[in-house]
Amino acid sequence: MGSTTELTAALHDLALATGQAPDHLPSLLDALVDSLRGAVRSFLGLELLLAGGATPVRLTRWPAVGEATTSLHVPVLALTGGAGGAFTFWASTPGAFVDLAADLCHALHLGPAEVVLDAHLPPPSQHDDLRGLVEATQVDRAIGVLLARGHTVASARAELEASARRLGVSLVQRAVQVVADVG
Repeated sequence: MGSTTELTAALHDLALATGQAPDHLPSLLDALVDSLRGAVRSFLGLELLLAGGATPVRLTRWPAVGEATTSLHVPVLALTGGAGGAFTFWASTPGAFVDLAADLCHALHLGPAEVVLDAHLPPPSQHDDLRGLVEATQVDRAIGVLLARGHTVASARAELEASARRLGVSLVQRAVQVVADVG
């Protein structure tokens, strides 16, 4: 098995970077994939789901083709102490994540119930995807515009949500309108 320290560092870097500019995420996902390939020979792919914002973000990488027979689900909260969401990994060899799950429980100070084996099968798809990232960025930009107008983060989000409801549009559509109005 590869270095759990290296894998934990890659997970942590990616989890923390999710709140930053989206152009960093593909290279961090690739680094995590490399670490997972070193740790688990039958590794197929991964998904990072971030559910803490108004728009869920789903990032996936599928460097290998095969039938997923095992999965490992690790909460993002364990890595960041903040945003909700989870990493899910898939492999083709049954039991491939047992040692890794134990190592991550120890390295991340998680209880055995927090790291879930084989409950996320089959995987949702087997292709690379950055779904929701653009939408989340648009909402964040609109909040930035409202911050510049004197709102707090909480009041900016509330104003954006209220104006979307009032206008009968989605939060993302309203965010695009707010940013476009600036110029």
